[in-house]
Amino acid sequence: SSLGEEDLNNYIASLEADFSQDPTQEKRLTLAQALVQAGRMEEVQELLKPLWPSKIGAEGTWILLQADRALGQPERAIALAGTLATDQDPVADPDLWALVAVTCLESGAMEGGNQALDWALELDPENRALLMMNAQQKQ
Repeated sequence: SSLGEEDLNNYIASLEADFSQDPTQEKRLTLAQALVQAGRMEEVQELLKPLWPSKIGAEGTWILLQADRALGQPERAIALAGTLATDQDPVADPDLWALVAVTCLESGAMEGGNQALDWALELDPENRALLMMNAQQKQ
């Protein structure tokens, strides 16, 4: 069930107050996720940018990439896809890499998008959405 807009804004206000008192990573991510729900993507970026890239973790990266995609800013996803060629131990989260792939492909960064898609499929070879996306890319 999604909150009404007023309830969501009240929830965000309480999360912001809580976070300002006790700025833990967990509270930051909870607040960022609520801001995504409210469509406040610039605020999501402001909240998470200080953690990028070394202190953000997979969940924070996922939330930040959602904001980037919504704002039409594929640079971070393209950079992430580029790390796949050199990183010996990339994050093993197929959903994260699917989002990277979609963001790259939408922006025309085909090489990065296909690399991210291949890695997502390697992690989750039975994922029907990824298989369909892969089939479309190979046409």
